[in-house]
Amino acid sequence: MAQSMEYRLGEMPLSYPEIEQYFKRLLFYLEATEKNEQAKAVLLATCGESAFNLVEELIKPEDITKAGVTFKSIQDTLLEHFKPKVLLHYERHVFHSTVQKDAESITNFVARLKQQANKCQYGELREDLILSQFIFGLRSQNLRQKLLSKGTLELNDAIQEGLMTESIATATDKPETIANVQNAGTFSRPRSCSAQRSVSFKQPQGHLHNQSSGKPKGKTAKCHTCGKSGHLRSACRFREAKCHKCGKVGHLATVCRSKAMNAIQRMPSCSPSPGNTSSYHLELIHAVRQPKTGYSDQWFVRCRLGKTEVNMLVDTGSQVTVVPDQIAKSSGLELQPVSQKLRSYGGFQATVTSVIYGAKLQVIGGKSASENIYVGHDTTAILGMNFIPSLDLVRMDQAVRVSNEHKCLPVVRDQNSNFIASFRLRSGVSMEGMRFPARSLPFSMKSMVETELRRLLASGIIYSVKNPTVAAPIVPVVKPEGSVRPIRLCGDYSMTLNRLIDVDKYRFPKMEEILAKIPNAKFYTVLDLEQAFLQVALSPESQELTCISTHMGFFAFRYLQFGISAAPLIFQEIMDEVLRDVPFTASYQDDIIIGTPEDSAEKHMQLVRQVKDRLANCGFKINQRKSQECRREVRFLGFILRDGGMHPDPARMEAWKRLPYPKDKDQLRSALCTFRHYGVFCKNFSMIARPLYQLLKKGVHWSWHGKQSEAFDKLKSIIAGGVITAYDITKPLYLICDASKDGLGYVLAHDPMQRQVVWLGSRVLTPAESNYANIEREALAIVEGTRYFYQYLAGRKFTIISDHRPLQYIFNPNKVSERVSARIQRWALLLRAYDYNVMYVKGEKMYAADTLSRLPLQSDSADQKINLLEINALEGFGNSEQLLQRIVRTKDYKLDMLKKYIQDGWPAYPPPAMLPYARNKLEYTLQNGVIFKGLRIVPPSSLRSEILQMLHEDHPGIVRMLRLSRQYFWWPDIDAQINAFVQRCVQCQLHARKRSNANLSSWPETKSFFERVHVDIATFKGQRFLVLVDHFQNG
Repeated sequence: MAQSMEYRLGEMPLSYPEIEQYFKRLLFYLEATEKNEQAKAVLLATCGESAFNLVEELIKPEDITKAGVTFKSIQDTLLEHFKPKVLLHYERHVFHSTVQKDAESITNFVARLKQQANKCQYGELREDLILSQFIFGLRSQNLRQKLLSKGTLELNDAIQEGLMTESIATATDKPETIANVQNAGTFSRPRSCSAQRSVSFKQPQGHLHNQSSGKPKGKTAKCHTCGKSGHLRSACRFREAKCHKCGKVGHLATVCRSKAMNAIQRMPSCSPSPGNTSSYHLELIHAVRQPKTGYSDQWFVRCRLGKTEVNMLVDTGSQVTVVPDQIAKSSGLELQPVSQKLRSYGGFQATVTSVIYGAKLQVIGGKSASENIYVGHDTTAILGMNFIPSLDLVRMDQAVRVSNEHKCLPVVRDQNSNFIASFRLRSGVSMEGMRFPARSLPFSMKSMVETELRRLLASGIIYSVKNPTVAAPIVPVVKPEGSVRPIRLCGDYSMTLNRLIDVDKYRFPKMEEILAKIPNAKFYTVLDLEQAFLQVALSPESQELTCISTHMGFFAFRYLQFGISAAPLIFQEIMDEVLRDVPFTASYQDDIIIGTPEDSAEKHMQLVRQVKDRLANCGFKINQRKSQECRREVRFLGFILRDGGMHPDPARMEAWKRLPYPKDKDQLRSALCTFRHYGVFCKNFSMIARPLYQLLKKGVHWSWHGKQSEAFDKLKSIIAGGVITAYDITKPLYLICDASKDGLGYVLAHDPMQRQVVWLGSRVLTPAESNYANIEREALAIVEGTRYFYQYLAGRKFTIISDHRPLQYIFNPNKVSERVSARIQRWALLLRAYDYNVMYVKGEKMYAADTLSRLPLQSDSADQKINLLEINALEGFGNSEQLLQRIVRTKDYKLDMLKKYIQDGWPAYPPPAMLPYARNKLEYTLQNGVIFKGLRIVPPSSLRSEILQMLHEDHPGIVRMLRLSRQYFWWPDIDAQINAFVQRCVQCQLHARKRSNANLSSWPETKSFFERVHVDIATFKGQRFLVLVDHFQNG
């Protein structure tokens, strides 16, 4: 019986509407076999393995075997899961944008209209609206005018008229010329007459004014089509133009003599304020009014307007309300002249005589509201959307919009006094298209990502999400060796959440505001919070927006995360709330400053303990290692605070004051260029710098002595005191970054010319970094600059200035280029946590950044850098360590040239032998002597045959061998070489010939449970399962 049911019903289809048909057939089957009481068992026994697993997932945490889980509940759950959500207003927009396509028949056009109308829930207005859109969407201008001229018209009559016209045009082999109806059926204004092209059209009969086709009478005769002279009307290029005044074809509005408007109802699009003279367009669902065919009473509402009562047609497609002029006059309300140019659906200009500002309209027996009402010549009163929501007449369907689904809630506290934050979002921003798939990861990194995801799940920081609306791909950040956790997972929120957040809703305090809270302080304490952002919980609505997509599925964060543009600003708002009533205390992000005016350390520490208790009660932890407690002098935001005053922090210019002496003329020339740029701060600059300029003279050998050192040190000291300025949150920020073969230089300034410097920094390149390509060194300078000045840049809009033009496009904050090296791609993803733009300037205008990069500071303890490419690039491929060593040691003259080009830049015309490598020049990376193209190694020519042998070790065939090679290696024509290699393999060819004649075999029968178990790994909804099947039970 079970096999019979499977044969008749088949497995359950996992798509809509097929699954709905499946349940209909299943209900008939249960009724025919009288098995209604066993409906659940029949369904689960015959639905198939995939459907069974899906039902289990959807029913959780309920147990599918329990009696509480019924057939009806399973059916409803599955249909709700697969049935697509209908966006009513979107479907109506699609319906009213439907027009007849080129070469589309009337029959097909009507079929498309009816199919789309079925999705719009128009009710009894369905036939009328289909007729309206059928007329507006026709290609034939003549047929449209013919249908509009009829007083009463049914849909079937209009279709028959169109079919007859189409048949006549086909039979006579003279198809009528179709008028160019600009954007027919859409919500935009028609193109102006001056923009119409001269096209040959058939002249409509009976719709033209002054159809004189004779020659002009003398030189002053004017054309009745355009109003100009010098040509015949029959030759006028506006002969088939459409009049914007009367809507007819054959003349322009400047010569129109018609006083009557088109019979189609024309309504205004909005409710402007008095005095507004702008031009408005209707963006509404428009209905064609038929005088002899009334609407159903259920669409009319009896309302009171002033002294009179009126039946009003409820039109959810109209954005405004319009009443006839007779009703407006009898209402006793004051009518004001209207100067707006209003257009209805289709682009026609509407006839509106006046407007009633702030008119009160009350539904008889219901609510009342006040809005603007327009007055026109139409006989039907239209109740539009400016009144409908306030009168509670129609339930609004929920749209996929930020403003409706996710409300902007303030920061609140839970019962444990912990803060729960919510994102403030821009209103009206759509979330459609913000669910991105997971990015591919190297095999060596997948295990690290999986381990970190399991840790985050176990600790409750993240939780699994089944079907998110918004999902951002992850950016794995590898930490230095010896870290507690080798990797940190960040979401690329620049593609999702950062586009939704309204950053303007937040603000940072100014330095003057902070100092005003700690006046005349004698003792200071600076508290640094540990992992501040990660201690802030998010509301359920905001948690959904932090969703990330991984190869293990979708996950959402319960706490605030790095990479969210508003995270620093949200935390600032929380700190302001925490310390609101605490005296002599202020905060800037995760740094809290306490300054007491009493000259008593004991009283100061009492306040410090009070602040610590307040922070502990709110769930925040303090980083004691970075805190400064009970001191006379502290560093805070680039300043030294002491005795109630603020002084510049000498550390801001440390990189400048410790600038080493130049070692050659190129370094000296760069330093003097910068000194000269800042010469405005230095009197007698030329006299002081004379010993330095003497070394640059032609024929003078390099010889650095005491007078050069004295001049160099004096210029550094004078300029340092002139260019340094206080950080001002109200001024724009510029991050100027440059790199050389020796080091990196980065300057934070309030102006692009670097004359209002906030901070300077530099460092030498590590041996590995010195082998980077030139573009990678320039990119590294930007990344290091953002890290160095993170406290100033986080949460602020700033401009990155670089002298390397390609970075202006590679580091585009809206899109990461895939045609660059993996290292630069990873850096670009890290930068997307900031709000920035990139500006290119010439190298000669980099000034301080250029000098700092050529004369960088020697770092005492350079941070250990971990690169993505260093993590077992050949893990899982043979003897990976030995092969990597051979790749490094083996000489290859082409790869030697490629290494030189990577480090020094490509020539304009590379030699012919290097052309295959030059196609994707930005994708190459040099790491520890190994060349990478993306994440794939480029091996020497002498090892490529051996690598092909290793790839073909198990005779995988062409397709699998190509897939395997693309995980590890690349060289020119590798695909063609693999194809030829497999073709030459005797075993592969013999196996391929025998494959078609192979006999199918089956597993032997089993006689008891668990005699043979089949095991496999399956992936379902982003989760991996170990599947065990007993052959005896399921064979």
